[in-house]
Amino acid sequence: MRPYNPPPGRLILDPQRWLELRRFRGLVESGAMSLTEVAKETGLNWRTVSKYLAADGPAAPPRRSPNGRSRVRVIDEFAPLVDSMLRAEILATVPG
Repeated sequence: MRPYNPPPGRLILDPQRWLELRRFRGLVESGAMSLTEVAKETGLNWRTVSKYLAADGPAAPPRRSPNGRSRVRVIDEFAPLVDSMLRAEILATVPG
């Protein structure tokens, strides 16, 4: 079976849904929620949740460039730092 390739320039996952999904990353990492629970909450497939919440998952909404390759942006260099700061903030607010 061939993987789905969206038309060039289109988002793979809508940025708003991607941001909504990223809110759950700290909860999944802390064990407060499972991937299945996040999938039910967001209405996404558990495989999609797993892909975007993986430790090496994208720190920014994924896009395809016209030639089919991922775009490299200046902010991508700093995205892991911002992501870790946000994750630390979320973990600090989780009761435990």
